[in-house]
Amino acid sequence: MFCPNCGTDLTDALRFCPNCGTRLANPETPAAPQQGDAQPQQPPCPLPNQQPQYPPYPQQADLQQPLQSSAPQMNWYKFLIYFALFASAAIGFINAIMFLIGTINGSPAEARLFYACFPAWRILDIIIGVLMIVCVALLLLTRFRLSGFHKNGPMLLTLSYAALATVNLAYMVGAIIVASSYGIGMAELSLFPTISNTVSALVLMVLNLVYFGKRKALFNK
Repeated sequence: MFCPNCGTDLTDALRFCPNCGTRLANPETPAAPQQGDAQPQQPPCPLPNQQPQYPPYPQQADLQQPLQSSAPQMNWYKFLIYFALFASAAIGFINAIMFLIGTINGSPAEARLFYACFPAWRILDIIIGVLMIVCVALLLLTRFRLSGFHKNGPMLLTLSYAALATVNLAYMVGAIIVASSYGIGMAELSLFPTISNTVSALVLMVLNLVYFGKRKALFNK
């Protein structure tokens, strides 16, 4: 490389001639871009305080809403396990004791007089009392199987109401047979409570079949 002014032989790394001070053109130095040259586009850098934008997460209430709306209502189930089955068992036990000791027919004195006139009725009352004890045990077993969400809970509930209806129906038929053996007509028998209890048990049995049929998946233990 030679100085264009004085012709001094120079090295390529120099920018000024040491002899005359002329500025030298350095080919390795990139020329500054002219105003008309296209500039490469750089992606904009985010500001230091700028946070990235993400779609909002659903709130907890929004997540629970579909589950709550699709969950079956269990109010009748709670009524059964906390009150109805215990109450039915208690009433059934009291009636069973009354059948066994005879007070279902009145006071103890009236019961003794009644059985003295109709001895076969005593046998009928004892049989019904024993069957009522079985129903009470079945009701209590049903309550605890239902509260534990066991598979056989709904089936035991249906069986319990069917058993209550059967016992009431058996008493009604037995009372008619015993009364007819003593020449007592049906008009003289007070069977309306027994009929109403039978119908109520059958209605509850059907309603619970429908109710627990829709909630069968909950009872899986």
